[in-house]
Amino acid sequence: MATFYEIPVTKRRTPSNRPTTNAYRNASPSRSSAKPPSRPTREQTPAQHYSPEVRIANQMRQALELWQQWLEQRNWYQLDRWLKHTLSKNRKFGKRDRLFYGDVLFNAARFGYWAAQVMALSQGATSTAQSVDDFAAATQNADALKNQLAILCQGASGDDFLALCQWRAQCDQALPEGIAKYASRIEALNNYRDTDLEGALVWHGIPSVYRPQLEALGKHHNLERFLQAQDSRPPLWLRLNHEDKRSAVMSELAEFYLAREDGSAISIEGQRGVFGLECYKNGWVEIQDWASQQLALKVAATPGQKVWDACAGGGGKTLAISAPLKNKGAVWATDIREHKLVEVKRRAKQANFYNIRTAPWDGETPFRLPKEIANDGGFDWVLVDGPCSSSGTWRRNPDAKLRNSGEDLTALTALQLKLLNQACVAVKPGGKLVYGTCSFFDCENGAIVEQFLAQNSHWQLDSSELMGCPYNNSDTLFAAVLSRTT
Repeated sequence: MATFYEIPVTKRRTPSNRPTTNAYRNASPSRSSAKPPSRPTREQTPAQHYSPEVRIANQMRQALELWQQWLEQRNWYQLDRWLKHTLSKNRKFGKRDRLFYGDVLFNAARFGYWAAQVMALSQGATSTAQSVDDFAAATQNADALKNQLAILCQGASGDDFLALCQWRAQCDQALPEGIAKYASRIEALNNYRDTDLEGALVWHGIPSVYRPQLEALGKHHNLERFLQAQDSRPPLWLRLNHEDKRSAVMSELAEFYLAREDGSAISIEGQRGVFGLECYKNGWVEIQDWASQQLALKVAATPGQKVWDACAGGGGKTLAISAPLKNKGAVWATDIREHKLVEVKRRAKQANFYNIRTAPWDGETPFRLPKEIANDGGFDWVLVDGPCSSSGTWRRNPDAKLRNSGEDLTALTALQLKLLNQACVAVKPGGKLVYGTCSFFDCENGAIVEQFLAQNSHWQLDSSELMGCPYNNSDTLFAAVLSRTT
């Protein structure tokens, strides 16, 4: 069996082993008369010191250091948040630097499992299939996978790792000279993906531990299309808060982006930041993925009705639910994290939605109904967008498939069912309960709904579906709508 820990490491020069010269100090017996050599001016410095090739090489070295630091974290933090926090502490990193390092590290997260398999392929395995299986066996959980990636990214092999991930992100050009030695291994993995699902997962950078969930997905959906979509990030989606502002919004977006409309959803592609747009500052649009918007639309509330968003988070779906109510009726937003409710209030005020109320709720007991809701017999609609594995967001956050690799979902699925059971008592007879996750794992979706219906005879399933990728250029979300019969 192949092993994955004896990777040769090229020792880098550090301040402790780098040769130094103090010749200028010894050139004169008098310390005061000795002058250090003058720093070369821009005109005196060789042109290649400022060439794009040298600049990119320096940036790639910095990117490797950042990647190594991320892997060294005891708690494997979400990559985008960790990178934002880390780069913000050093003023030398400007906007272009942040964009560059973000692209490189996200490519590493997206294709790191593939690159690791490429680099491990020649380590004693008798076949491509055996090498893939051996590496999978050695990385059955997130900690083991993180350790193997950290070992592979030491020394000169770390340069190869990032270069492989950068090439795989394009995959339509010749291999750079520095990684041309891996050509035969890349070809072997490319051929293997056509013969076995395991090979297809590796090619798209997905750890083998997810094979059972993806096989289940393939029974009802286009798995090949889903896997291909994992190679790229979906566009940024906006949601139109006020229909009467559509013309002004689209006019401003057209100045800076390629914008496409899909009902109240608008996808944009471009380099300009959204937060500086007038339509965003005025609350006319919100950032929200297409699939997330579809989940909110499952709550088909009408003006005057009362809705509870039980796991509101930052309030994206709360605002989407509130928009068609036109400030009539009421939307209650709760969450276990009270700081999130502060964000809900801020966003509601910015969007000019005055029918949104907030309150903390930990899910341990049924929600204590406000008097106006209790007098009405409960809510017309309740949305439970439960905590989940976030597998449906791999395209946007590819590090999630690494950080959650091999995770035991038993406690999470138990929590999902518990939240449904606690929230359902707040629905009035004839009302609706909507359950959603940003996951494509059936154990978090259809299986939870089946258990809930088995425990609650006065409920019936109206509809359930998986939305977004692979049929739309977005995240993947699950939604089920249930009705209370008595």
